Amino acid sequence: MIRQHRQLFLVVVSATAFGLAEAWSAEPGPIGGPPAAPNAAVIYWQAFASLPTLTDEEKTKYDAVTKTMSEPLPDDVATLLERFASPLNDLRRASSVPTCDWNVDYSAGPEILLPHLAKARELSRAGILRARWRFAHDESDEALADILAVLKMGRDCGESPLIISLLVSIAIQTNAADALAANLPTLDEKQLDTLLVRIKALPKPASLPNCIRTEEAVFCGWLESHVDAASAKAEDPRKGGQSFVDALTAIGFLNPQAMDKNAATKLNGLTADDVRESLRLLRADYQKLIAIAELPPAERKKQWADADARLTERKTMKNKNDHLYLQSTALLPSLSRVSEREESFENRSQLLDLAIQIQRHGRDSVKTLGTVEYKKNDGGFELSLPNVENGKTEVLKVGGAK
Repeated sequence: MIRQHRQLFLVVVSATAFGLAEAWSAEPGPIGGPPAAPNAAVIYWQAFASLPTLTDEEKTKYDAVTKTMSEPLPDDVATLLERFASPLNDLRRASSVPTCDWNVDYSAGPEILLPHLAKARELSRAGILRARWRFAHDESDEALADILAVLKMGRDCGESPLIISLLVSIAIQTNAADALAANLPTLDEKQLDTLLVRIKALPKPASLPNCIRTEEAVFCGWLESHVDAASAKAEDPRKGGQSFVDALTAIGFLNPQAMDKNAATKLNGLTADDVRESLRLLRADYQKLIAIAELPPAERKKQWADADARLTERKTMKNKNDHLYLQSTALLPSLSRVSEREESFENRSQLLDLAIQIQRHGRDSVKTLGTVEYKKNDGGFELSLPNVENGKTEVLKVGGAK
């Protein structure tokens, strides 16, 4: 009898263990629901959470070695990089997950929070530093994996398509591209071929027109809801506009006290209908900005200047209907610099692609460079391309890493 009970016990334990093993091997997901879809943002946040708090001495050293791509790295950087091992491993893990959704609360309108952007910039600095260290110590495969992970995170920052996200995305990718270009001569043919394929497989970059579209939807939707709420609370419909002005002032988008007396008087006289008309004009202004952003680079400079001049003039509220542009003057940014940054990034991306091809197949393999200028130097070569919006020249230096 005891023997039979023992056999039965072993069968139950074995069956239970098998069931648990089967359960543990399944994809995790919400209780009672399907498995959760892979999301790179979740992994990035794990990396952000494990970023180390550096001592004052470590921070001084870290800032010194990450502010330039040309200075040789001291030996004790290896000890510093050990502090970043966990977040950088998560960065690499996230690079293999195609989907990235930051779950941004767009309903917050002008008060929207984007904490992932600053964290991503900090993590990218560590990723590029480790890649430079690995390039310098003949660990090219691992260095390339780090650089590609940073580039992927830079593109993923653009998945929250707002103008600030675009700028952070460009900054991260530009730094990674510079570190990569400085070390291209150390790569063999197979690595260069793989690099071209991997870069082309990165998520599509964010674009300024799409960011403006998102901001129109986000901000105008928020404004419409607040106009309705302010109107509903106002006992006198003629004062509904003032309630809305008070709401914009409370969150820092308006400062009536800084306006001249004439402008402040016009604001105080706004009705709810005035504010709704102002909102209609804001949407129309957004559409004009989108149209400018979609123009060829050579045609954008004057258009941006004209748009900025119109906004500046309306802020004075000297003309009869300028007060109806209240929301445009409060919310619309000056986009000429952003547009220049985007063109600069697009030019740099083009130069990087050409640089990899030239490094792989030689200068003669590229039949025509068009407006791109090629110049040989001691450490490798340089490629340059003019930015037609601001007249400056984008230069990519290939080789020269120390």
